[in-house]
Amino acid sequence: MIFNRLFLRNAVLAASLASACAPVLAKSACFDLAGSYAGSFTAKKMEGDDNAAAEINGTWSAELGIECKMTVSVTSGLLGVMSGPGEYAPDASGKAFSAKGIRFVLVKLGTGIITMGFDKEKNKQNFSLQARGGKYQGDYRLDQDSLADPVGGAVLQSKENNQQVEVGVLSEAFAAKAFQVLVERTDIPYDYLYNDIWARAEMMTLVLADNLGVVSAKAFVEGKIYLDPKPDVAAADGRSEAGLSYHIAPAVMVKKGKTQVLTVLDPSLFTEPVPYAAWKAKLLAKTKSQITHEYFTNRFALDPSDKNTKLSDYRESDLDDMEAVNQQDLRRLYVMRAMMKRR
Repeated sequence: MIFNRLFLRNAVLAASLASACAPVLAKSACFDLAGSYAGSFTAKKMEGDDNAAAEINGTWSAELGIECKMTVSVTSGLLGVMSGPGEYAPDASGKAFSAKGIRFVLVKLGTGIITMGFDKEKNKQNFSLQARGGKYQGDYRLDQDSLADPVGGAVLQSKENNQQVEVGVLSEAFAAKAFQVLVERTDIPYDYLYNDIWARAEMMTLVLADNLGVVSAKAFVEGKIYLDPKPDVAAADGRSEAGLSYHIAPAVMVKKGKTQVLTVLDPSLFTEPVPYAAWKAKLLAKTKSQITHEYFTNRFALDPSDKNTKLSDYRESDLDDMEAVNQQDLRRLYVMRAMMKRR
């Protein structure tokens, strides 16, 4: 099972996070650089059809994560918009973003390939595009204006378990995109609220990392939590209420104006990213619900048994269990809904 570990930028966050967290210094390789960047490219035709354009121009944009992974988008007249993952190699100082550090290859099967990065042999920034009409070679540039408003990275200090947790800081638009990417996953059984939230949370943090380079923390609450499953699932299962001893969801910081808001991404309960306070309020919506513990861990913690464990990577056994349990719960939901249709 192969999972890429990705992530998002700048300074130490100074903010208060309910009474649970306070920001402290972080040390990820691209922590001071992470954020949104953009630029343009120009490339000349090296070979191809006579009627193909002699020169093409376009734009590129990238979201850089605190672990030096990127989500890149390139717009060209020949291939339209192409998006995918990339990497950034910081220079020795690690204090200033440079276009030389960008590395990515975008492939659209049957359509074309775009490569962008610094060519050490030629000592130049290289942009290349291959399409059915021809092959183009040129260079790319960084829009200096995109350096003016860094988003930043943040480190949360979770007091209850005495952990420092790095998280990405996203723009509101990028947070909405991240949430939509989670919603569209068909391999995460969001509607099965009765159990196994650890497996869903584990998969969500992986998806955020793999697809978008977003470093998320895991927000934990423990206590007596009662939630309402969707009506069709409740009717098929026979339990109108899901009683839980804990709940978990990915958490990030979202930049809103000049402030940064601790935000939870939880498609099992919401249709959009919500502030941490709103997430907690949902979990306490029933009068009999109560939270006895709340804390944060990095994305590698699996469940409350890892509350005080400081992991540096996912455990392979956890990933295997996660996949098996999510598939099991997807089958349960399928059977439940099939039964309801036959009634």
